[in-house]
Amino acid sequence: MLSGAGRRRIRSGAGMSRLGAGFTLIELLVVIAIIAILAALLFPVLARMKAKALQTECTSNLRQIWHAFRMYMDDWDGVYPWAPNIQCDPKWGGVLTSIQMSPTIGDALVPYGAGYGLWRCPADTGELFSPSSFPRQPWWEVGGNSYVWRGSDYQFLGLGMLAGKAETAVREPSTYYLAYDARPWHYLPVAGASYWTYQGFTNVLFCDGHVKPVPHAQARAEWARPPGPP
Repeated sequence: MLSGAGRRRIRSGAGMSRLGAGFTLIELLVVIAIIAILAALLFPVLARMKAKALQTECTSNLRQIWHAFRMYMDDWDGVYPWAPNIQCDPKWGGVLTSIQMSPTIGDALVPYGAGYGLWRCPADTGELFSPSSFPRQPWWEVGGNSYVWRGSDYQFLGLGMLAGKAETAVREPSTYYLAYDARPWHYLPVAGASYWTYQGFTNVLFCDGHVKPVPHAQARAEWARPPGPP
């Protein structure tokens, strides 16, 4: 017959055996399910936080570019640079067409603090629309510029080009686009969408220096508006 001390040792040993066995299958499945639920709740939040951080950095780039424009125009009697969008960082040299044979916008503004790195949108993931003849790698890697400004490029001749014009030609600086993202890379864009129906946002730098995200469809419609009265 076991004494009281012996019975306590047996009960204690049995308890240690159960503890050593670890989780049961049901307990393990419950833990996995809880982790999966938490992940499903957190991942969209983290993705939105990342997208917002990229959009904020892009906004900062465009604001610094505006300050460079402002200093340039202060030195040149309020006239915008005559320059195309394509950069001429040595990595992309020799890609200008005959109509673009002038110092690029990067060349014009580098002395005023807008180094080539500012022209890279952190959210630039390349072409979004399909089908497209544009390369899939980031625009920055292709042409040295994630942003489009109203430069001397042929597509803006007669479509609100600002290159070489006085800033007084812009009737409403607070509503007129100076530069914006080449594609609406912000707010979780989806590749392969239609250019005409895409619902994403693009960061826009206005002629008065403020920056804000604009729906892609609105940005596309506004870009061809002339700067002054028709």
